[in-house]
Parts: sequence; structure tokens; C-alpha cells
Amino acid sequence: MNQPLTGEKLLCHHCGDDCKGHPVWDQELPFCCDGCKLVHVLLRDNDLCAYYDINAEERHGPKAKPLGNRFAFLDDERIEDLIAEFKVGNEVHVTFYLPQIHCSSCVWLLEHLYKLNPGIAESRVDFLQKEVHVVYDRSATNLRKVVETLASTGYEPLLNLESLNQKGQKKRKNPRIYQIAVAGFCFGNIMMLSFPEYFGLNAITDQAMRSVFGYLNFLLSLPVLLFSGREFFANAWYGLKNKFLNIDAPIALAVVMTFARSTWEIFAEGGGGYLDSMSGIIFFMLVGRYFQDRTYAAISFDRDYKSFFPLWVTSLRDGQEVTIPISEVIKGDRLIIRSEEMIPADSVIISGNARIDYSFVNGESTPVMLLPGEKAFAGGKQTGSSIVIETTKTTAQSYLTQLWNRDEFAKQKQEETSFVHALSRYFTIVLFSIAAIAFVYWSFVDMRSGLDAVTAVLIVACPCALLLSASFTYGNAIRFLGKKGLYVKGPGVLEAAKGTDHVVFDKTGTITHSRLKETGFSGKLSENEEKAIASLALESSHPLSRSIAALIGRSEQSNVTDFKEIIGKGIEGKTQVGYIRMGSAKYLGIPDSTDHKIAKTFVEIDGDVLGYFWFSTSYREGLIELIADLKSQGKRISLISGDNDAEEPVLREIFGTESTLLFNQTPEQKLAYVQSLQKSGQHVMMVGDGLNDAGALRSSDIGISVSDDSNRFTPSCDIIMDAGSFNAVPWIIRYSRQVHQVIIGSFVISILYNIVGIWFSVRAELEPVVAAILMPASSISIVLFTTGCTWLLARRWISRG
Repeated sequence: MNQPLTGEKLLCHHCGDDCKGHPVWDQELPFCCDGCKLVHVLLRDNDLCAYYDINAEERHGPKAKPLGNRFAFLDDERIEDLIAEFKVGNEVHVTFYLPQIHCSSCVWLLEHLYKLNPGIAESRVDFLQKEVHVVYDRSATNLRKVVETLASTGYEPLLNLESLNQKGQKKRKNPRIYQIAVAGFCFGNIMMLSFPEYFGLNAITDQAMRSVFGYLNFLLSLPVLLFSGREFFANAWYGLKNKFLNIDAPIALAVVMTFARSTWEIFAEGGGGYLDSMSGIIFFMLVGRYFQDRTYAAISFDRDYKSFFPLWVTSLRDGQEVTIPISEVIKGDRLIIRSEEMIPADSVIISGNARIDYSFVNGESTPVMLLPGEKAFAGGKQTGSSIVIETTKTTAQSYLTQLWNRDEFAKQKQEETSFVHALSRYFTIVLFSIAAIAFVYWSFVDMRSGLDAVTAVLIVACPCALLLSASFTYGNAIRFLGKKGLYVKGPGVLEAAKGTDHVVFDKTGTITHSRLKETGFSGKLSENEEKAIASLALESSHPLSRSIAALIGRSEQSNVTDFKEIIGKGIEGKTQVGYIRMGSAKYLGIPDSTDHKIAKTFVEIDGDVLGYFWFSTSYREGLIELIADLKSQGKRISLISGDNDAEEPVLREIFGTESTLLFNQTPEQKLAYVQSLQKSGQHVMMVGDGLNDAGALRSSDIGISVSDDSNRFTPSCDIIMDAGSFNAVPWIIRYSRQVHQVIIGSFVISILYNIVGIWFSVRAELEPVVAAILMPASSISIVLFTTGCTWLLARRWISRG
């Protein structure tokens, strides 16, 4: 292998630093220190030297420090409990902040940690956040060894236990503040030193003073160019390496041209140059991006922490069951978690035998059995009888947000790409072409005018505002929807919703209330049997079970063991009066000779059928108007229900003869129906309650889960809807189309702005510094336009209800 030489310098094979005449050699390869040599040997011995080939032209891997006993404190299990996000059995999930991450080589190496430490099962890198999420097996390794593995390769995690407690390691200071401060200081002083030129005093100003002012301006411009403006050059270079002209390419070119031209004038001609314009370009661009980042960060913050999910939990306060939103859960709260309900925060089991399904977290569907005193983690779903937990953290919403966005629950289909991004890819190419034509034309007239023209064109026509239109419009729309109880997974959901042409509804718990209007029992039950049935029903979160429990009452509950809930069929469990099974006639395996036009749940105790509960459905307010609104938009409508056809006449009157109504449908049949619609070319929106509709919700183009007052969480859906906003289903489709029109409007405004700006620029009538001011102004105008329009559109509906 050739030695990497640059002039007289011998560069380290690992990090690229100068060996300073004292290299450490290994197999004819030079290293600047023993740490870099050890990292190389480690990678070589584990067949990971491809790390050096991914970004060979940017050889600057991180240096490793001697390990010693620096991480011995991590052997304390209490430290592991503090750092770990999730622990079950021997499986532990942790996330580390690694400030050394800087390129694709880092990502490649960090995602191959399992070769360095066999106890590491998985490692995923978040490049933008500079974080690595590690899953390891405690039987094969421990937290200390995992950290030492990272540190030995030069990627030592930033470990600050106080910041870990407060999740503060992500709240790092924004270096852009310092870049703006430096650029602003230098820009102001350069303008002050350029006053003689602004007021035409060159003729009476001493040439020596003019030269001194020019040299001072040059010195002041260097921090602006090298420190404040480095992100523009870095981003432009990254795009060029990937054969893509991004939005920073014209900015970087304009800055370089202005600086080079000014340097020539100052040192060769004794002039003042245009370093005020160059500094102004960088200063105003950074200010514009700072406010863009602040606005977008505010949107993201709102989505992450302000009641993102309409999840409610049952809390035990002063001996009473109280339903509270998840945002009000505090450390030390005692919560009741029933079958199929999600654990909202890291907790300790207080009572009951927990059977926790952690498949949402680690993909393992086998339930974990936990006894009182053992820990349960956010994201687990209780699959047995109800349990009581005590929270050990305030809330786990931020963690559930990550869970909702996991790749495992992403729909396996091609995401529709915004037309704005498709057009912007060619915008820069057109921009460079116009700049080149203007330069060539004006060069024949006056070289200075040609340089002014090309610089102004490159600045004023930057497509930043064009790209902002989609992200800010969708971001604000999602935020406004959240205020009305509609929690959208991401901008792609709204873009896909506008194409909906078929809406499919579930029945029980979706178009009906979780509490049915009338409930009765046909048969005879003793007091103890009623108490046992109510106790069994309380273990389930299904609307029919709740109605049964409400009918009997909650005076005194009996113990339930061996509880099981077969989704879409029934529940069963052992009580003091015997083994009870409740569900449909088909589930119990008995004939149903009773009136088929009544919704029923049969009861069987120790093999004897004692009767059935019958139900009169209470439909959600506004259902008739909702269906009419969808029909007015030309949408097709279907109802697929697991119940019998007892209420078909009523539903047919509501949905109309042209709608499809299907009854006695299993979860598998619901999924098959949605898929059949999609195969026929229809864009399907599925609206369910998430209990037995998970497959259909995931398969649909847009899945909406209606949440009433229980702690149910459906990662496979696209929108979680508070039941109080049920009548918003047709409005979501209409609003998504209107938001798309806002994007088109902002796109048109941006294009018109660029046309006007380019017109004056190619005529050499626009000073570069003026263009630098107008460019961020256009971005701010787009932000104001999109924010205002999405707010007004949302208010039109919010004001109604």
C-alpha cells in the first residue's frame, strides 16, 4: 500500500494527521500515535479495513484514547439502569451520543460493531443526531465492554450522568449563533471602513488610507469566509461529490467569486473590493436559516412533547379510578393496565401477573412474564389480565414517538415524493445557466458589470424558499391538526391523503361509542356469577366488554387468573365461580337459534351456556353528516364489521344503497378486503379502532385509528384520532388537498420572486449586498405565507367545532 504523502508531510494512515517526523509504523503503514495504530490493528484483525476505502479522500478517523479503568464505573448495575432505555431478560437497549460521527465511514463502522463485540446484536446510527442505538446481550457482554468497544475505535460516547437523567445531551448549543455573531461583527466593521466609497469620497481620501482600509477589510473577511461561511462550502462540496447540485452550490460560488474579485482589487489595484457584499451574503443567509431552524424546531417540539398521542390511562388516585391523559402522568402514579393496553412509561409491577408483549420494541412476540416488583418498560403491551403499575419516570411520550416511527412499522410501499423536490433538482442547473449567459453578455460590455450580474443572479435566485414551501406547509398543518386531536405520523401522510377515493370503516368502537346505549342480559345469573363476569369484562378494553361491566357495575371485583383475549372473537378466564368464556356463538362453538338481528355476547361457565348479553348500538354524533360529506366529495364508502348483520337496515339507511356493507368479518377478511380494493387501483383510507383492524390499517394507504378513552397504541396506523374529532374524517381529505394548493401557491410566489430578481440581476442593476438581503427575505415571506394559510384553513374547521 502506498504511503500517503503530502509534500514533506507523512500523514497518518488512520486519522490523516501529520506524523511530525515521528511516525509509528505497522506493516509499512505510518501512524501518528499508538492510539491510531491500535485502532487500525483492531479493524484489520476483525476484517473491517473497508472502513478506509469508503471515504478514502477524507482520511480523518477519530483518535482512540488509552482505556485503562476509565469506564470501570459502568460495571455498577445502577448505572446501567440509568442509561438503558429498555431492558428485558438479557436484552438491553442503549443510545449514545458520539460527537465524532462525521461521514459514511463512521456509519459503516458503527453499524458493524457486532464484529468487534459478539455480544452486540444490533447497532443503528442516526447520522444527523450523531447517535448510535445499540442492542446487546448481557449474557455475552456488558455496558462497560460496549462503551470500551466504541472507545477503542475512537468513538468514545459522551457520558454525563446528570445530562442523561435530564435528556440534556441532545440540547447542545447551536454553533450557528457564533457564526452569525462573527459574521455580523465583521460585516458591520467592513461597512464602516467602506463609508468613503459609499459616499463617493474616494477622490479626497488619501490613497494610503484607502489601502489600509482595504487590508483591514480583507483581514476582517477571513473569519467570515473560513468560519461563518464554512457550512455553505461543506454542503456544496458534499453535493458535488455525490454528483448533485444542491441549494448551497450557487451561494458558495457567489461567495468565492466575490472574495476572489475583491482580493484582486485590494492587492493589485488598490481598490476597496466588495467584501461588504460577501460578508453580507453570509450574514443574511445565516440569519435567515437561523429563523427557519427556530420555526421548524418549534414545530418538531410541539409534535414530540405536547400530547402527541391521544392516549389516556386509568390512574388510581385516592382509591378511585380516574381517567387522565398520558401527558398528566407523573412519577409515582399508579396505573391500571388492562389487556391489549400499552404501558406508557417505565414502571414497576405492583400487583397482578404481567404478560408483556414487547414486539413493538424488539420484534419478539413471545410475552415476558413479570411478577410484582419487577420492571416493565414503555412500549410493552399487556396481554393477560389487568395489572397495576407504578411509574418510575414522568412520561415516555418521546420514546413512544420513536417507537411509532420505527422502520418495522413503515408501510412497504413507494412513498410519493413532493413535486417541489423533483423540480428543485433542476432549478440549480437552470440558475447556473442563466448566470453564465449573463456573465458572458456583460463581459463584452464591462467586466465589473458581468461579475455583479453573475454574483447577484447566484444569490437572489437561490431555491431555498422553494424547498421551504413543502416542509413548512406540512409541518404547520400537522401542528394545527394535533391541536384538534388528529395526530399525524408525518408529512407524507397528508400528501397521500389527498388522493383518497375509497373510505373503509370498522363498526364497533369506530362509528359507535365505546359505551353502547342499551345493554341487557337474556338468561339468569346469580350475584356471584354477575360479579365474576364483571371482573372478567373489566380485564378487557373492548367496547362490548366495557358495556357489560358498566351494566353489572363495579361494586366488588373478584380475582381473575389465566385471562385470555382472542382479538375479534372473545375473552375467557378463571374466576371464583369457575372458568368463564364470553364471546360470539361461533367462538363458543354453539348454535345460535336466537334473533339474528340482535348483537349478542354469549356467556359460558364451566361448559354451561347461561345466556347472552344483547346490545343496542349508539352511533357517534355526526355520522350521518360525515357520510354525506364523503359522498359529496365523490368518495366510495364501505363498512366491514366483525359483528352480525343485526343492524344492517339502520346502517343501510345511513350509508346508502351504493355502499358496501360486510358483516361477520374476521381480521384476516378485513385485511383481504382492503387489499382487494387496492389491487383494483383504488386509494384506500381505513378508519378503525386498532383492536382487530391492525392488519387492515397497516395495509391501507392511509390508516386512521380512533382512540376513545383507553390506552391503546397502534404503530401500524398513520393517524391517531381522538374520538371527539371523529367527524373530521372527510375534512382530513379536504384539508390535505387545500394544503397541497398552499404549496403550489408558495411555489408560484417563489418562482415569481426569482423571475423578478433574475430580471434585475441579469441587467446588472442589483448590487450583491442587496441580493443578499432579499434572498432570506424571500424565505421568511414563504414561511409567513404557508403558516398563515394553513392556520386560516385549519381555523375554518376548528371554529365549527
